[in-house]
Amino acid sequence: NSAKRKLTKFWRIARVSGDKWDLNSLNSFTNFPIPDDYFTNEASRPAYNLQAAHYIESLVAYLQSEEGPIKQEQQILQGFGMCSDEFVDNNNIPYQPYIREGRRLVGKSTLLVTSELNGDSFSDSIGMAQYPADNKLSISVQYGNQLFRDYTFFANTKVYEIPFSITIPKSGPSNLLVSVAVSTSPLAYGSLRMEPHFMSIGQATGVAAALAFKNDTSVADVPIKSLKAVLSAWGQKLHLSALEKPLGN
Repeated sequence: NSAKRKLTKFWRIARVSGDKWDLNSLNSFTNFPIPDDYFTNEASRPAYNLQAAHYIESLVAYLQSEEGPIKQEQQILQGFGMCSDEFVDNNNIPYQPYIREGRRLVGKSTLLVTSELNGDSFSDSIGMAQYPADNKLSISVQYGNQLFRDYTFFANTKVYEIPFSITIPKSGPSNLLVSVAVSTSPLAYGSLRMEPHFMSIGQATGVAAALAFKNDTSVADVPIKSLKAVLSAWGQKLHLSALEKPLGN
């Protein structure tokens, strides 16, 4: 098939390269809640990971089958399967699932979705971000003959700054820096959770850790001026004023 994209009621399917395609859930049927003990009991995770993998495999197989409810899905998904050259020692299934909403830091500050929608600036900014606030639904409940699903939220944001204070704890360890599970509200995390943003935050927290070690101080006491100077020297754009034009604003 020479097509580069396929759109169905369940999937956005895009060709990556050659015969390899990326399936992205269109209606969040691949999202589901994870029990609390997944985070508190590491020994429970393999069983949940296997359950998640079986769910995805079963859903795709059902939509491909003649018993599936929608013929269009069956036709478009015909011939698709797991990537044979990936995770070859794990039945071609990723070793870990993608955890969209897990534990997050309680930081010196908390980034809110209002800051993302307004395009806010922060004096301790370590970078900039912009992606829609995309909060996924995960719970479906059947009542009678109807299917009810929990609330989802999607809204375009402006370009906003990322404060360093969401990477360090409000209290507790003096040597802890967090670059992924940062201190945000659930809605704000739906925008900040993109890989380019994690790269910017990861670079900044790495520099902060080096400065804390060099100056023999806690990460919370790293001089923001020194941190920003290093990031700026490396070409990191820290403030909205550095943009040639206000993208997304």
